[in-house]
Amino acid sequence: MSFEQLNESHEALSPEVFLDTSAHLCYLKRPVRNRIIWLVSKFRWIGSSTYSRVEYGNNILSVAAYLLDKLRAGVNVPDLIEHVNHVLPPPQFAKKTWTFSLLDVLAGTERDRTRLAQANLRRILKFGVKAVDAVSDKPLRDGTQCHWGTTGLKHNRDGSFSWKHPNCTAANKCCNVDGFFIENRELFNQIKSAIDALNPDERTDQLQAFSEVIGRALIDPTTLLNYKTGCKLLADAIISVDSKDYRSFATQNYKESQVLTPVLGQACYYVPNNPEHFVKIQISEGVVVDDGSASSETGSCGTSKPA
Repeated sequence: MSFEQLNESHEALSPEVFLDTSAHLCYLKRPVRNRIIWLVSKFRWIGSSTYSRVEYGNNILSVAAYLLDKLRAGVNVPDLIEHVNHVLPPPQFAKKTWTFSLLDVLAGTERDRTRLAQANLRRILKFGVKAVDAVSDKPLRDGTQCHWGTTGLKHNRDGSFSWKHPNCTAANKCCNVDGFFIENRELFNQIKSAIDALNPDERTDQLQAFSEVIGRALIDPTTLLNYKTGCKLLADAIISVDSKDYRSFATQNYKESQVLTPVLGQACYYVPNNPEHFVKIQISEGVVVDDGSASSETGSCGTSKPA
């Protein structure tokens, strides 16, 4: 299967769509923001997973807290961009990815630009993981019952913010990810089988990690409770399984989602960074068009409001 580009007359292929973490991050990217808003407007129900709160914190809130600390220490915006781009080592690539988007402010002077950037970062941090909830209908899917999504952001006494990355272990259980895996064991096994059936050149490092982590969890589901070697490596697959009752799925991670969504019987909406490609769709075999919301000419995806 492959992705086909949509046009602006596209009709939703189901009443509902599920946003993964990468789709939520689109709202912070200038080249993508209007297109994710356009796509979401086509649906009557917008679903998300509480697990995306953790990933939003890891990707956005941790970087926002770092940038705000630097600006408060007296570094101006141009110097901070140079520092992130040319000084930080490769392991801190996430900061390079998001610095330009999070410091996307204009002003007459560098002093005003720095002041506006600080205000924007404080706004992002104060809003926190509610950014995921704000564009989603309630309740969010909560299969893993992840504790960290609501506790990772700290507002310190000196007024600064910090995001504490998860350090969960099996000895300090804070969620239901092992129970979630047991409940959906067969579906995770199908995902592993789909990955293992790919040609080696089609299997991304992330897909390979999914297969390996699922393999260990099939033997002992509690291995997922160790964040760094367990659920962190399986995050996108966990979110996908949390979306199992949805027939449409929106993402920027097309390399992984084009493998996962057929297993789940979903149409996959892909929002590329390049605006020339607008929005694309991959329609899985066996997905049924909802009689009340889609045209049979475009085919795919339909259910009532997810249970």
